[in-house]
Amino acid sequence: RIARLGANHQPLAARIKQEPDPASRYALTLALGQFDLANMSSQQRQSLEEQLSALYRDDPEPGVHSAAGWMLRNWQQNQTVTETDTKLKNPLPKQDHNWFVNSQGQTFTVANGPVVFMMGEKTERTEPKKVTLSHSFAVATHEVTVAQFQKFRIDHEHDARYAPKPDCPVNMASWYDAVAYCNWLSEQEGLQRCYEPNDKGEYAEGMKIAADFLERSGYRLPTDEEWEFVCRAGTTSSYGFGEPVELLTKYGWYVGNAESHSWPVGVKLPNALGVFDMHGNVWEWCHSLVSPQAGQTDVEVKTADGRLLRGGSFNLHSSYVRSAIRTSLQPPNRLTNDGFRPSRTYNLSP
Repeated sequence: RIARLGANHQPLAARIKQEPDPASRYALTLALGQFDLANMSSQQRQSLEEQLSALYRDDPEPGVHSAAGWMLRNWQQNQTVTETDTKLKNPLPKQDHNWFVNSQGQTFTVANGPVVFMMGEKTERTEPKKVTLSHSFAVATHEVTVAQFQKFRIDHEHDARYAPKPDCPVNMASWYDAVAYCNWLSEQEGLQRCYEPNDKGEYAEGMKIAADFLERSGYRLPTDEEWEFVCRAGTTSSYGFGEPVELLTKYGWYVGNAESHSWPVGVKLPNALGVFDMHGNVWEWCHSLVSPQAGQTDVEVKTADGRLLRGGSFNLHSSYVRSAIRTSLQPPNRLTNDGFRPSRTYNLSP
């Protein structure tokens, strides 16, 4: 609200340059993004754009990086973002950076393990539980778009009524389609594959998941725990930005603002880990089984075994896009409000 209250943007911009705390730099950058460029002189605009470009290129924290990128795009500086991403392409993060841009221009936020967080929420039947993830991993800051998926499978038929633009998240993609895309990404960078097709060469019933998939360097779908850690971004509240439902329109697409379809990725604000669209837009496939049985190895995929989806979608009410919300489908299902984002265990040799 600081812009609406009539504050001057210059003290915020100056503070970002000297602020050592990444969470504060993230918050200051988002606050700066609420100011209207029309009320600034051309010199002030140029100075801010240069500052944001430097933050986007050099800041080691993914929240600050994504917030600066959101501001640049919001200020019609798309070319600056694209050119920077092209220069930054690397399948591993720079030293001391917690984000990287892969060979396809997709940005990933990095979680350096071990990480500990409280998963789930308190209800009449459940309590939050402490979860430890011992490995380091990276999750895409955006859902895979129609255009990105069609680079892998040009004949994929998405439903344009619900994904009207190429930079909307791809829909009509099954769990099988999503893991095939992850393998394709791995092949583009010479990384170990986490999934193997069945005896017919298909990603379908009978395909295999590598028993050591968490130790492989290739792309895969995020586990249930990885997804929620990234969505929560250090919070224990209903949403990754806190409790106030009034803020949901700033961070997510749901029935209250989506107009019955998904929207281009990255339009809304990123969370503190630099990840966009974790609340709504489209449900996101996860690697995990919905209810694994004791001793189940999950090496051979069975169509009857449901897979988790997280985050809710554009056609759901606010209570169904919370950080803890989940649903499940069998892996062949293709729906108009389902999509995915890839992840990987990033700190291993190819």
